[in-house]
Amino acid sequence: MSGETASLLVAIVWTFTALMFERAAKIFGSLALNPLRLLMAFCFLSVFSFFVYGNPFPVGVEASSWMWLSLSGFVGFFIGDYFLFKAFEIIGSRISMLIMSLAPVISAFIGYLVLDEILSITDILAVLIIIIGISLAVLTKKNGERIKIHHPLGGIIFAVIGACSQGAGLILAKIGMNNINAVNVTQCRVIAGFISFTLVLIFSGRLKKSVLSYRNQSGLLYASMGSFLGPFAGVSLSMYAISKTEVGVASAIMSIVPVLLIPVSFVFEKKKVRIAEILGIILAVSGVIILFLM
Repeated sequence: MSGETASLLVAIVWTFTALMFERAAKIFGSLALNPLRLLMAFCFLSVFSFFVYGNPFPVGVEASSWMWLSLSGFVGFFIGDYFLFKAFEIIGSRISMLIMSLAPVISAFIGYLVLDEILSITDILAVLIIIIGISLAVLTKKNGERIKIHHPLGGIIFAVIGACSQGAGLILAKIGMNNINAVNVTQCRVIAGFISFTLVLIFSGRLKKSVLSYRNQSGLLYASMGSFLGPFAGVSLSMYAISKTEVGVASAIMSIVPVLLIPVSFVFEKKKVRIAEILGIILAVSGVIILFLM
């Protein structure tokens, strides 16, 4: 299997991951769902790590790397995923994942400020295309009317916070990875995210209620499927893809998730899609592809 084919499979897997987590989030709520799916993700990753690297846990990771990766997990998984899943509850996975296209933009900007990474004219143009595409998808204007937001503002704000946090989390992970394999990097980040969510549940007095909610078999099924498809199958395929083709090519193909969510949402969720949303999604994804390939 070629790297390009594997990248396309990753995009397909992550498309259904978003749908599974959207359904689970509406059953459990964002705060209860996140520690559950992170625990499941860690189990899947540990099994994978055992068979591929001979050890189920991220052993031998230096203290400095643990610090940066834990901070990355707190920012990316705890803050980022909490707000992303809240957005799933309010505006659904399609628009949420579109707004998440801002994550590589945020990463590029922070990388420019913190890591002295250079932004070319093409990069800046790609960023503008992404922003225009997202704006076109979430804003609407009828004849004689002012431009208004087509989707609930709260959900859009949550998705933007999620994108910013995940973008910052990627930069923190890049600082801390130090030649650690991608699975162990993810495990370190997952541990930090899980501990953060669990502490919030404990101190807010919602731990018992959340654990009891896990009896919902439908929610548990959606959470299990999402956790298996995303961190396990998705991470495995993405690593294979990167090993077989250029990182930029693989990342660009993987970024088409918002496009794939259009027909999937229509078929499985019976959700109507506006022409402006389709055009906006295509523009935003095109910007992401330019950002990775040029």
